Amino acid sequence: MPVQGKQLSLFDMEDEPEEVDEKTQLLRDDLGRGSGFVNGKLRIADYFEQHQPTDKEFAVFLEKEYGIGGHSGPDMPNVGYDSKGIHIISADKKGNYRYTWTQAAKEIHLMIERGEYITPADIDDAVDNALYYLEDVERLDDKERAHYTDQLKALRGHPLLTGKSALRIDAFLSPESKPELSAPARYLMNEDNMPMFANRMVSGDELEEIAQRILDNGEDAAVVAQDFVDASRYIISDRETFDLTTFAAQTDTEGVTFTVEPDSAHPFSVAYSWEQIGEFFRPAAQLHRDIEREAEEAWERDAA
Repeated sequence: MPVQGKQLSLFDMEDEPEEVDEKTQLLRDDLGRGSGFVNGKLRIADYFEQHQPTDKEFAVFLEKEYGIGGHSGPDMPNVGYDSKGIHIISADKKGNYRYTWTQAAKEIHLMIERGEYITPADIDDAVDNALYYLEDVERLDDKERAHYTDQLKALRGHPLLTGKSALRIDAFLSPESKPELSAPARYLMNEDNMPMFANRMVSGDELEEIAQRILDNGEDAAVVAQDFVDASRYIISDRETFDLTTFAAQTDTEGVTFTVEPDSAHPFSVAYSWEQIGEFFRPAAQLHRDIEREAEEAWERDAA
């Protein structure tokens, strides 16, 4: 799978916005749609990353990938592709522009370098397509099934893979194995690796209580986790949107079950035992203690 070009840094973001004329913007918008064929953008990015072509070589590849065709629709530009390049008539019919495949190659080159070409939505679409064939289309032969399974395995490590798609891939490729806490656990943890449920961060006093029970008293982390989650003060929301993914969560005597995208055509569930969630609390408790110890040592140094 392609490796994206450099991502925008904080300093890049502070630069003045680039002024783009209508002709360039129409081209960028259309190139952002891909070639119109399934996984076209990924093939284009793959080719560029693997071959590092000249603009002329890249143009030849793009001409073959796009072929002859086009697209249009109500209040949308009218776009055509042929051997000469791309022809775009703006939605208001006032702009009529032609671009060579070399111009398109240069623009995609820039988009890749800026980290703007492949998006998380493109990766989600690729996962959706592979799972559609693997889950919904009957009578795939062994070669076709291996092809789409290999696609999922490649997508599994993509840097733009969303949490939702990561869960779907894991659920398909490893249905018998217990999922790692790193998957929907982002629902349970904030960016500082502190536990949170229903987007409410655990307070310092609550972390101290967890640390005392697990680290000082040696209580079973699974029991502590269940007590803490089941407490009336601290209830998992039965419907929550986090990281652009909707979860429905339920607790029972075994643990917590997340149903991911419960209202979608293909919902799926991931279950975590209390033992797994307890092991999630343990490092958070240790981190809390480490921070407290460092603060106390700093205070003692300042007082000396």
